[in-house]
Amino acid sequence: MSEKPTYEELKNQVRELERFKSKFNRSEKDYIEQKHLLETVINELPFWFSLKDKNGRYLMVNKQLAEAHGTTVETFANRNTIETIELFNGGLEKMVERDKRVLKSGKRIDVPEYPVKISGEVRWRRLVKVPWIGNNKEILGVISWSEDITDLKNAMDEVIRYREHLEELVDRRTAKLDKEIIHRKKIEQRYRQLVENINDVIYSVDENGIVAFISPVVKNIMGYDSTEIIGKSFLEFVHEDDREYLEQRYIKVISGDLEPSEYRLLTKSGENIWIRSSSRPVYEENRFVGLRGVFSDISESKKIEERLRQSQKMESIGILAGGIAHEFNNMLAIIIGNTELAIDDIPEWSPAADSIQEIRTASLRAKDVVRKLLSVARKTPESRKPIQIHTIVNESLGFLRKTIPANIDIRSNLTRTNTMILGDPTEINQVLMNLCANSAQAMVDGNGVLEVTLESKTLNSRSSSRFKDIGPGDYVRLTISDDGIGIPPDILDRVLDPYFTTKDVDKGLGMGLAVVHGIVKKHDGDIKIDSEVGKGTKVEVLFPLIDEQPVSGGEDTERPSTGTERILFVDDEASLVKMYTQTLTRSGYDVVGKTSSQMALKLIEEAPERFDLVITDMAMPNMTGAELAKQIIRIRPDIPIILCTGHSNRMDEKKAMELGIKAFAMKPLGKADLTNTVREVLDEVKGSTQA
Repeated sequence: MSEKPTYEELKNQVRELERFKSKFNRSEKDYIEQKHLLETVINELPFWFSLKDKNGRYLMVNKQLAEAHGTTVETFANRNTIETIELFNGGLEKMVERDKRVLKSGKRIDVPEYPVKISGEVRWRRLVKVPWIGNNKEILGVISWSEDITDLKNAMDEVIRYREHLEELVDRRTAKLDKEIIHRKKIEQRYRQLVENINDVIYSVDENGIVAFISPVVKNIMGYDSTEIIGKSFLEFVHEDDREYLEQRYIKVISGDLEPSEYRLLTKSGENIWIRSSSRPVYEENRFVGLRGVFSDISESKKIEERLRQSQKMESIGILAGGIAHEFNNMLAIIIGNTELAIDDIPEWSPAADSIQEIRTASLRAKDVVRKLLSVARKTPESRKPIQIHTIVNESLGFLRKTIPANIDIRSNLTRTNTMILGDPTEINQVLMNLCANSAQAMVDGNGVLEVTLESKTLNSRSSSRFKDIGPGDYVRLTISDDGIGIPPDILDRVLDPYFTTKDVDKGLGMGLAVVHGIVKKHDGDIKIDSEVGKGTKVEVLFPLIDEQPVSGGEDTERPSTGTERILFVDDEASLVKMYTQTLTRSGYDVVGKTSSQMALKLIEEAPERFDLVITDMAMPNMTGAELAKQIIRIRPDIPIILCTGHSNRMDEKKAMELGIKAFAMKPLGKADLTNTVREVLDEVKGSTQA
C-alpha cells in the first residue's frame, strides 16, 4: 500500500496546479485577443476571403465577400459551395473544380483575372486559392481570397501578386489543452500569413496613439523595420504640417467617420511620402482601446495628379492667351489699317506724316510680339522649311532678355554664315527658350552668365562618336552654357526623360528638356549635356545643314494690288468693317460691308451672282465664319472665300482648304497683305475659269 503524500507535497502540487491554471488563463486570453484581432483584420481587408474544409463547407468568410453578394457572414456558416451557389450567379463547376485541384495537388492556384457580375455590373477580379495544411502535413481545406482589379486591368500589364506561404509548425498533442494550443497557433499562423503577404501596411495604435503593431511590409514603404516603429507615437512619423490634420481625423474616426484620409509620412531617409489610410475604432467591453487599419503608398499618384493639375492650368492659360491674342489682333488691325489710310491722306510734307509712320511701325512691332507669344505657346504651328537658324535665335534672344532676371548677363556669339537648316521656326524658338529658361533657373540668387553660341561645325567619324544618333557631316551647333549650380552625376542621364524633374511643383512640369529632346530628334539632330556640380552646365544641340535657300517673307513691304471686282466683307467689329471697306474701295474694288453673318448670307441668297469674292472673319457670333462659308458655297459653289482670324484653335489653313475656302489669312492684315491676297485669289479663280 502506497504511502500517502505529505502535507508539504500536497501543498506543492496545489501550487503547481495554480501556476498551470494561471498560465492557461493567460493563454486563453491571448487566444481570444488574437482571434478578435484576426477577425477584425480579415473583415477590414479590401478583398474577399473565405476558408473551406475538404468537403467545401465554409468555416470562415469576411464581411466584404458576404456584403458583395447581398447577404451576411452568417449565411455562409456551415454551408458548402453547392448550398450557397445561388449567391454567386453561377460558376459552380469552376469553383468546385478549382477547389478539387488545390485539395488534390496541394498547390496554390492563381486565376489572374475572371469576371464577376455584382449588382448588374461586370467587375474583374483576381483569385488565389491555397491549401490549408495541418501540422501533420494533411490538407484540411482551401483558403481563398479575391481582389477587384477592374481599374488596374485597363492601366497595368501586371497586377500585384500576393505570395502566400502556409506554414504550420506545431507539435502534436493529445490532451484537450494541447488541442486548444494548436488551434490558437493555427489562427496566429493564418493571421501572420495574411499580414505579411499583402502590400498594404496593417497597423494598430492604442488609445494614446502609440503603435501597438505594424506589419513588416512597412520597411518597403518607409525604410523602417516594424520593431523601430512599435512602441512609439505614430505622430512621430507624420509630417509636421499634417499632424494637426491627423489628430482631427483621429477624433472623427472615433466618432464614426470612416472616410479614408491622405497625409504625409517621413521615411527613414528623411523623404516625404503620401499615403492613403483607412482605419476603424476598436472597443473592448464598450471601452475604446485604439484604432486598427491599413495604409498604402500613393506618392506616385500624387505626383501625377499635381502635374496634371499644373498642365491643366497651363492649358487654361494658353486658351486665355489665345482669346486675348484674337482681341488684340483685332485692335491692331484697326490701328494698322486706319494708320495706312491716314498715311495715304496726309501729304509727305505734313509734320503729322512722320508721327503716323511711327504709329504704323510700332503697331507692326506689336503684331510681331503677338506672333512670337503665340509661337512660344505653340498656337501657330509651322511646317519644316529652309530657314536661317541664326535669325530665329537672334529674334528669340531679344524676347528672352525681357523675360529672365536682369542680373543674368546674356552673352551671344552668333555666326551669320552657313546656318541654313530644314526646320520649324516655332520649335527652334521653343528649344532655345526652354534651354535658356533652365539655365536661368540654375543661377544662384538670379545672378550669373548665360552664353549662347551658334556656329558651323563639321563632324568626322571621331568627333561624331560623342553623339548617339548622328554621324559625320556638316552641322550647325547651338550651345547654351551657364555657371549655375550644375546637375548631379546620378541624375544627368535621366534629365531627358519625360516628367523627370527636381523642381518644386510650382516651378514647372519637369518636361522642358524632354520636349527639347523630342524636337531635336524630329529635326534629325542630337543633343548632349555636360555638367559639373557647382560649376555649371553646357548643352550642345546639333542640326544638319542644308544647301537650300530660305523661304522669304517681306509681306509688309509689298506694293498693294488693285482691282474692280465686287467684294462682300463680313466682320462683327464695326470699326474693322469700316476700315477694310475703305482700304479695298481705295484700291478700286466695289465693297459691301456687314457686321452680321445672317445679313451677309441673306445678300447671297437674294443675289448669288452679285459678288465676285467674300471675305469673312472666323469668330462671328451666332454663325461662325466657317459655317457662313459652308452656307455660301452651298448656294454658289464657284464663289471664292477668304477666311480671316486673329487666333483660333478650331480652324487652321488645312481645315479651311478642306472646306473649299480659297485663302486663310491671319490678322492683323496690313493694306498690302489684304489687297495682295484678294488679288491672288481673284486671279487664281479667273485663271481656272479661262482654262
